[in-house]
Amino acid sequence: MNKEYVNAPFFRRGIAFVIDAAMAFLPALVVYILFTGGYKGLAPVYYPAPIIGAVSMVDLPVEVNEKVSHVTTDEGGTISTTNYSMTATGARLLSVVVIVMYVGYGTFCTIVYDGKTIGKKFMKIKVVSENEEKMTKSFLLRELLGKVVVNSTVVVPAVSVFMAAFGKDKKTVHDYIGKTRVVME
Repeated sequence: MNKEYVNAPFFRRGIAFVIDAAMAFLPALVVYILFTGGYKGLAPVYYPAPIIGAVSMVDLPVEVNEKVSHVTTDEGGTISTTNYSMTATGARLLSVVVIVMYVGYGTFCTIVYDGKTIGKKFMKIKVVSENEEKMTKSFLLRELLGKVVVNSTVVVPAVSVFMAAFGKDKKTVHDYIGKTRVVME
């Protein structure tokens, strides 16, 4: 690597992770509250991997569909009917979109914002390529394969945390997969 970078400290990466997890979860929380009247269940922000978080949100479209398909009658009762209105269809579509956004948040931000998510920007750290290439295949590999698929196991996130905390180069499993590292700005 030609440019001299300083590896990001573990605590900065950890705080950035928590911020990013919350940022990825907020759209889902807003949709839950708007279209179902409240939120129940475990918040995906607590999960280390987007797939596990998205699976925990899988009932969002079901909850939204149930809400938009229950109609209050003039007599004060409710009936269940399939609501095909534009608003109901939009609500169903939005419920699916927020799950996709939850999974794609890190990938989108890292590529569009030159290696930074909102959390990384706040903590003044960023992802860089080991071979100094622009945000391309290595970042897609890092975010999609490394963070989403590999980190959706039980063991790999624990190994990654240990590597980021105690490893000489502070790289996680998804950093090795994407040939990247997280550095100070």
